[in-house]
Amino acid sequence: MNKRIRMITEGAMMVAMIGAFLLIDRQLAHVLEAFLFWAFPLPILLFTVKYGLRDGIICGICAILVSFIFATMDSVFLVICSVGMGIVYGYGVYKQKRNLSLLIQTFIISLFYYVVTTYLFASFFGYDMIEEGKAMYEMMQPIFQNQPLTTNVDRFVEVIFFIVLILTPLLQTILVHLCAVVLLKRLHLAEIKMKSLAEVSMPKRISWYLIVLYGLLEMVLRFVDISSYPEMVESGLLIVQLAIVITFIFFGIVVAMVMGAIMKKKWISLVAIIGCFVFPQLVILVGMIDTATDYREKILRRYYHAR
Repeated sequence: MNKRIRMITEGAMMVAMIGAFLLIDRQLAHVLEAFLFWAFPLPILLFTVKYGLRDGIICGICAILVSFIFATMDSVFLVICSVGMGIVYGYGVYKQKRNLSLLIQTFIISLFYYVVTTYLFASFFGYDMIEEGKAMYEMMQPIFQNQPLTTNVDRFVEVIFFIVLILTPLLQTILVHLCAVVLLKRLHLAEIKMKSLAEVSMPKRISWYLIVLYGLLEMVLRFVDISSYPEMVESGLLIVQLAIVITFIFFGIVVAMVMGAIMKKKWISLVAIIGCFVFPQLVILVGMIDTATDYREKILRRYYHAR
């Protein structure tokens, strides 16, 4: 009986936290929602891990009902998706599923939210894609004035929208995962094993394929007029190129973070992040070398051996 009372009390606290957060967020013109959107799934996630699927669903439904009282429709939809995300992730931890399965399910729910709010019902949720596109076009137009690219800048802006649509739920998934790992361990609810950042790698064969493909795409986009081709072909080439660039930039930053930790110079990571905007080709080159060779593993091996 005492356990059931404790469960009801903790569930009420979780729902009250969400309600208070939504009320404060509404008074602050959705500032908290814009910067702390990744925190919405955490209360339901923790509750589901501790008490299971059925009680997690009940707590989630109560949170959704409370959101109808304190929040606007776009915030209500965010709470609905966040509740689903928290229940799915929490039940996965409760059943001790693999991290990859948890990340994929969380990403799918987060992607569904952004697709619905950004594309399907943009005007309903107060998001004007036309104005956003014009602002992005004006911001990026000076960048491409002296570039020998043969692609259409308008098409490039559309591709940027698509990439952002993918990266935003991906970053939210990573934030939810990292916060869940820390909170679950601190609250002694579960312990999720994770690889260290230094152990993150890519198969060498895939890396060489990507390097060759990146070189071919660079030549095509610079020396072939693809603006006359169908929009789908042009957009597809740009999406693939940007995806490869982002992948190599990620590994370039990982190398900088690892080297900064080994040399005990944190400014190296900051320089790498700044380099992504000032001289991204260098960061991409470092990422290519890292994924295509095993020099990072050798450096780490020497470092641990020296200790």
